[in-house]
Amino acid sequence: TRRLQADLDRPASPAQRGPGHGRGGGGAAPALRHLPGRPRRRHRRGRGGPGPGRRPLRPRGRAIGRRDAPQPGLLLSGRGGTGMIVALPIVLVGLPGAGKSKVGHLLAERLGVPHIDTDALIVEREGRAISDIFAADGESAFRVMETAAVAHALTGHAVISLGGGAAATPAVRDLLDGHTVVYIDAPHDELVRRTAGKTHRPLLAADPDGALRRLRAEREPHYRAVATVTVPTGPGPVDDVVTDILNHLEHQ
Repeated sequence: TRRLQADLDRPASPAQRGPGHGRGGGGAAPALRHLPGRPRRRHRRGRGGPGPGRRPLRPRGRAIGRRDAPQPGLLLSGRGGTGMIVALPIVLVGLPGAGKSKVGHLLAERLGVPHIDTDALIVEREGRAISDIFAADGESAFRVMETAAVAHALTGHAVISLGGGAAATPAVRDLLDGHTVVYIDAPHDELVRRTAGKTHRPLLAADPDGALRRLRAEREPHYRAVATVTVPTGPGPVDDVVTDILNHLEHQ
């Protein structure tokens, strides 16, 4: 007994001292030796709660933080207090003037993901304005470029704003199959107000009112065919449209 007590009272050797022993004055207590005849305690990873100093396991379906590496088909969470988990990419469709670019930019900001505008992507790739492409190459050539841009955009975890005529192209509708697609439905008068006097939309330049009526008749069936969510919009703030989209996505 005296020998065992002497072993316990003897100061620990440097190899037995824990990290930080002797720093700042007190340090950790000397390490106790195992007593003969006493079974060692094994710390096992049980199925109960986490032990002292151990992080709890993250549940499946957790909100993914911005530092997590993106994975194909992953569910990503939003930032800015949304507290949501949504499937990416999210695609916005609608007539010219519906606000797809503005809504897309703000929605991406709210979710903490990139925003891709396929018209802007085409301009960047071609080095020409959309109106110049229409004038020089024609609409058919532009639709081929647009389809390629949509295919590229869909490979990323982003909010994607499509051009007004993209969903009218059968190849684009095929690409959108299985994705989250939001149709932003704006009333005719509001579209005319937003697009009148604008020169960057070749199909509306001469007669916005008549062109928008014709385009709605031609394209709206395609928008509704590809849409998984339809959100009405009007003269109110863009932020309200984004909130409506998030509410619809949350309850899908």
